[in-house]
Amino acid sequence: MIEQYVEYAYNEYNNNPCTSCDITCSNECVKCLENMNYRKNASLRRYDCHRLCSSYICHYIYKSATEISNILTKAKFLWSKEKILFVAIGCGPCSELFSIDDAITKKNYVGDVRFFGVELNKHWKPFADNCTQFLNNAIQTQIIYQDMFRVLEGFKEKNQMLIPDVIILNYVLSDFHQHEKSNIRKFLRNLYRYYIEPMDNDSYIFINDINHYSIRQYFDELLELIIKDFPKSVCSRLRYIEPHRVPDIPKYKTIPNGNIVFNMSTIQGISKDFSSRDKCSSASMVIRKVNNDN
Repeated sequence: MIEQYVEYAYNEYNNNPCTSCDITCSNECVKCLENMNYRKNASLRRYDCHRLCSSYICHYIYKSATEISNILTKAKFLWSKEKILFVAIGCGPCSELFSIDDAITKKNYVGDVRFFGVELNKHWKPFADNCTQFLNNAIQTQIIYQDMFRVLEGFKEKNQMLIPDVIILNYVLSDFHQHEKSNIRKFLRNLYRYYIEPMDNDSYIFINDINHYSIRQYFDELLELIIKDFPKSVCSRLRYIEPHRVPDIPKYKTIPNGNIVFNMSTIQGISKDFSSRDKCSSASMVIRKVNNDN
């Protein structure tokens, strides 16, 4: 259960002094999160500290896991498959695992489920290594800390292929936009060429990220790459109602209920110290890849 994972992260935060930051540390990681994610001139800092990673989980994971969970329940063609391979690019703390776990229960899915995560930042590894113990359903999980395209080379060396049924990009594009903006379109082209193009019929690409035009434009650019070669493919665009946002965004269907779908930890210190996010606020695109021979 996700609240137990949050409690694990909370204990990690309290039991591990901050020793690895490259900045002057105030031992208030929530302030670092604010500087990284909420300010107009956001810090270019990465998640480079065990306590900062713990703080992220306590603050964000209910929200980010709910946003992917809501997408999963709408993918009606997905749950008729006998087995499903999820590939999460930049999986970080693996919030997607709890989304998948929740969807399996809601859909009464009895097939085989595998989760393959790709992540460059090894500061997430202690958390990802422990999260599977908190799941309700059996999900075969493998996470590789390597460049996503080097991962494919490793499969080829073993005469194997990695063909996802679902690709998940959860807050990956905004991270690219912030830290490697000049390379983001190359990333999208390579993602399409090496991961999406070989995918089977009725496979899915889930994109979930901040609701801002500067990020949503990349959703459409990836969609255009897919539609160019697979014109029968279809997509839906979703966004949550937020009081401080414009009331309508063209082409995006509004999700009126942004409440999280998970139970939150009852440990008062977590919600108090970390202001755990209990409302969804993202924009999402769900692409169903339909191959030309169908």
